[in-house]
Amino acid sequence: MLMKILRTFLGCFLTGLIVQSAWVALVEAYGLIGGWFAAFIIISPMWFLNHYLGLIENEKDGAWIDMAIGIAVAGLVRDLFKVHSFSFAFKVLPVLLAVIAGGIVGGYLAVFVKQGMAKETEEEKV
Repeated sequence: MLMKILRTFLGCFLTGLIVQSAWVALVEAYGLIGGWFAAFIIISPMWFLNHYLGLIENEKDGAWIDMAIGIAVAGLVRDLFKVHSFSFAFKVLPVLLAVIAGGIVGGYLAVFVKQGMAKETEEEKV
């Protein structure tokens, strides 16, 4: 259990650190192409490590934990240490609530999609 926690910490730490430090620099230097390049050179290898190799291990019957959570927390904490105040958190609260609500609705709808796909698969077998 401890190794699972350490691996998850490491995966989220590395992803958050690299995204929060390199992405903006690439976008500022190269514009839109820099953003696409950052997505490719940062997210692809981190996804490979975290999800394909299993650095972030998800239980089969549990909630899916994604490296995006590590990226989001790293961004919030980075800004907290930059401004030494929680005032920025109140400014982004509407967006944060919209993201949470969107995630809830998306997860809820994903259940119906998955159930519908399973039902179609069962009907095809019959």
